[in-house]
Amino acid sequence: MQKSRLLMKFQSSGHTTAVLRAMSYASPSSKLKDMTSGIEFYDKITYIEEHFEEEKDVLVQKL
Repeated sequence: MQKSRLLMKFQSSGHTTAVLRAMSYASPSSKLKDMTSGIEFYDKITYIEEHFEEEKDVLVQKL
């Protein structure tokens, strides 16, 4: 569900997403925001979804 919400947000406000991504390379606070609600977060959710069986033990340990 989170992945779907992020994708809809990216599609409806692509310019905002692009600015956040660009700023994440220069600003620590923007980097954190990208990691928690931006493209980097979306990429991590996608990876977990696609590799859940292989990564579930690591995920449980981290959480």
